[in-house]
Amino acid sequence: MAPMVKINYRHYARQAHKRAEAELASNDDERLKYAALELRIAMESLAYERVLSYRSELPADKLKLWQPRKIMEVLLELDPTADKTSSLAIARQSSPGVPAEPFRSMGTDRVVSNKEIKKYYDKLGSYLHAPTVMQAEAGSTTHPDRIRERCRQIADIIGDALSSPVFNVNLRSSATMPCGRCGEQIVRRLPPGEVEVDAACPKCDAGYTIVQLEGNLVEWRAKQEELRCGDESCATHLFVWSDEIKPGSNWTCRACGGKNLIVLGLQFTAAEKGEAESEGDEE
Repeated sequence: MAPMVKINYRHYARQAHKRAEAELASNDDERLKYAALELRIAMESLAYERVLSYRSELPADKLKLWQPRKIMEVLLELDPTADKTSSLAIARQSSPGVPAEPFRSMGTDRVVSNKEIKKYYDKLGSYLHAPTVMQAEAGSTTHPDRIRERCRQIADIIGDALSSPVFNVNLRSSATMPCGRCGEQIVRRLPPGEVEVDAACPKCDAGYTIVQLEGNLVEWRAKQEELRCGDESCATHLFVWSDEIKPGSNWTCRACGGKNLIVLGLQFTAAEKGEAESEGDEE
């Protein structure tokens, strides 16, 4: 297996932001599209960096997403505060039960929010293409001054995020367990106030419900259904994962040796004789 390549996405974002600033400083209208491109790369890099702090909680297929908006929507499903700017302060507690010393601020983690991504990312992309025939004929192409203004706005937002002394703050209370189907480690954050939380294995997608109990304990409940062997004379039951209950799935009964196959069925109920005659009279 090839070694995992680690990318410093924050460095990527800094370099792209620097190039965008240089393009804007040229005051050349023809260079604005390059500024827009670099700003999009910076926004993507910051989104990818955010993903890394949640990686243990994400299914592998979510790591393929590249649009910042879709990435942030996935993170927000896990953590409603994923796109929120926050401040971090620490204090040392001398002993248990004794109030902590005065807090010392470590700084603010400025995050490019999902609202800002929706407002600017696609708009920047529109500056990278020639106007459509309809736009050209209607005279609705964007003036260079407007493009420069929007690029300037997002450049300032990205600059603020990159200047944060702390970044990717991700505090959580979570539950961890190896998957009962494939053995992969599952990590799921536990939002405060929620008694039950859905979870899925990041490798095989097996589903679970996590129930929070008293004393900081949790119970993992596999999302399975109890099925009976199709042979009416066989009383064998087994538990099947919910996502495996679909046409084509099959198993061999451990008791009778028969093969059970889940199929797509159609049930037909004949119409009453009086109903059929009545419908024929109406025609």
